[in-house]
Amino acid sequence: MFKTHVASLEIKVPSLKTTVSPDIGWKNITEEIQTVIQQSHVRRGIVVIQSQHTTAGVVINEAEEGLVETDLPQALARFFPRGREYAHDRVERLRHTPGEPENAHAHLQCIFATPGSVALIIEDARLALGEWQSVLFVDFDPHDRPIRTVRVMIVGDTE
Repeated sequence: MFKTHVASLEIKVPSLKTTVSPDIGWKNITEEIQTVIQQSHVRRGIVVIQSQHTTAGVVINEAEEGLVETDLPQALARFFPRGREYAHDRVERLRHTPGEPENAHAHLQCIFATPGSVALIIEDARLALGEWQSVLFVDFDPHDRPIRTVRVMIVGDTE
């Protein structure tokens, strides 16, 4: 039987692991996605995982701390450092958008480091990931944001 299942994961920003950059936090959400798959009862199909934010995203990669906590933030900071003059952070725009932070660097880091969504294969009611692959949630602007949301849609066969 063909089925569609939709769920939301709320990620508490204070629970994110820290990196060498205070502007980037991350969490391995592989098991949480696997739990949603189990709840859906889909045996074979596709799962789409999408961040609901423009400064946080989902990526498939190795959940190795040196890579995610040091190498990634350092590489992104070389290309998109905080404090550089960005058009997104211009004073006239920020003045007309109350509460909007200077966060162009976070938008650019997110664009270059994570896709807007990822689609993965489900086989035998499990994610079909490679040996070192994990589903990582990466937040490039975790300040003053207690909750982030990831949407999950599963489409597939329950038999």
